[in-house]
Amino acid sequence: MRKLLAISLLVGAVALPGVAGAQKETRGVSKTEIVLGMHTDLSGPAATYGVSSSNAVKMRFDDVNEKGGIAGRKIKLIIEDTQYQVPRAVQAGTKLINRDHIFAMVAALGTPMNNALFKDMFDAGVPSLFPLSAARSMYEPFHKMKFYSAASYVDQVRAGINYFVTKKGKKALCAMYQDTDFGKEVLDGVHAQAEKMKVKIVETTTH
Repeated sequence: MRKLLAISLLVGAVALPGVAGAQKETRGVSKTEIVLGMHTDLSGPAATYGVSSSNAVKMRFDDVNEKGGIAGRKIKLIIEDTQYQVPRAVQAGTKLINRDHIFAMVAALGTPMNNALFKDMFDAGVPSLFPLSAARSMYEPFHKMKFYSAASYVDQVRAGINYFVTKKGKKALCAMYQDTDFGKEVLDGVHAQAEKMKVKIVETTTH
C-alpha cells in the first residue's frame, strides 16, 4: 500500500507542473484526468499475481478518485492482459503508449516484459513506475524515467542462501529457475553467493 500511495503522489508531483504551465501539453494528462497504463498477466501462468496486484492498484486509485483525485483530476487506469508472454506484452505496451497515450506505466508485471518495452516507453517519454519485477534492469543502468524501490532478485537469493548455509547448516545448492531474463537474475544470485561462501552447486535446471 505504501508503494501504491507513492505512485499516487509521484503521478501528482510529475504530472501537474507540465499541465499547470501552458507552454505545452503533457501526454496522458488533461484538465480532468491522468491516464495510466498497466500490462500484466490476467489469464496466464502468473495470473494469480497479476489479478491480485492489478486489483490492489485499482482499489488504491479508486480511493484517490473518490476523494477528488489529484488536484481535481481523476486517475484513469487502463489494464492490458499479457498472459505472461513477451509478444503480447509488446503488443499491449504499444497500444498503451501509442493509442491510449498514457502518462506513465505502473506496476507492470514481468522482467522480460518490462525489458522489452523500456526503449519504446522512454522514447515516448513514458516513465516506468514501480514495475512488478526485482530485476536489476528495473533500475540499472540509471535512467531518469525508472522509478523503483525493492531489493533485487540477486540480493534476495544471496540473502536466502546465506541464511540456509549459516543458520541451517546446508552444504550444497541446487537451483531451479525460469528460463527467462527473470531466471537469469536468480541464477546470477546463486552463483555469486555460492562463490562467496565456497558452497558447491550440485545441479541446476530450468523450467
